[in-house]
Amino acid sequence: MSESRMVDVSQEDYELLKKIKEYENTMEEESQRLGWRWHEVGAYTATLNKFVVKGLVEVSYKSRSETRYKLTDKTKALLEVELPGGTKVLGARVEVEEAPKFNLAEMFSDIVGYDDLKELLRESLQLEKPIHVLLHGPPSICKSKFLLDIEQAAGPTAIPLLGSATSHMGLWDLIAERRPRYLLIDEVEKLALADMAGLLSLMEQGRIIRTKVGRKLDEKLNIWVFAAANRITKLPPELLSRFAKFYLKEYNATEYVTVVESVLVHQEGLDEDGAHEIALRLVGRSHDIRDAIRVGRLSVRVGTRRAVELLVRSREE
Repeated sequence: MSESRMVDVSQEDYELLKKIKEYENTMEEESQRLGWRWHEVGAYTATLNKFVVKGLVEVSYKSRSETRYKLTDKTKALLEVELPGGTKVLGARVEVEEAPKFNLAEMFSDIVGYDDLKELLRESLQLEKPIHVLLHGPPSICKSKFLLDIEQAAGPTAIPLLGSATSHMGLWDLIAERRPRYLLIDEVEKLALADMAGLLSLMEQGRIIRTKVGRKLDEKLNIWVFAAANRITKLPPELLSRFAKFYLKEYNATEYVTVVESVLVHQEGLDEDGAHEIALRLVGRSHDIRDAIRVGRLSVRVGTRRAVELLVRSREE
């Protein structure tokens, strides 16, 4: 099964994309994997950056001296659409895979504890109208993992964002273009003020309203926002009020051991005995799961005890 999505490109852009595809077809296989340079296809970098934001072109290689690009599968599908002569390419349909159905029994099964939060998220994902949820609490307590699990289950209907990295990426153009059902924002407290203002309207009215020079963006969306923050004291009260807020407290000692063992065995490939030893050595010294991951990786070289000594200071220190 698939669904049709709308992709708006001008006639000029459409012709340029056709020209790029023709150039790609002439490239040798090795060169195709690496990609092409802007001057090889006669496209300005500003135009290519716009294509990247729209998901029409991807950066395939980047160094200090050059950037290379490739057409995305979405663009190749767009260019296969047969159009009558003289027809403007506005709203050409592109077939994309449908997001997988949620396996609610399996969702969040790799996260220890927080049963009430798991129930809240599972139920909100099944609603016809959105409930927006904000997870907050100390670092390294699975906030990002909850967002990742939703992203993996939602597939192309979700857009993941990092609050500290959105200020110059054409955020609202991207959302208007892709029209996601789920917006997943990690470090939401680090969003630029202008993006927080846009988020207010999106969450309250389901609208993206942005005014640019020579253009006004006004789009209606039915969208769920799931966000995570270490601290919420700097978030505007009007934004906080739009979220159902859930505080994730630190794991206790027993929970921490269970989580560390699970992460080190299933994500880092350690054996159960090694994972258990690391967990026990870190109890009382750290509540951070990332400390356990660092110790697990270094222990292969220097042993568990020395890895803990080198990486983790005791609370007394």
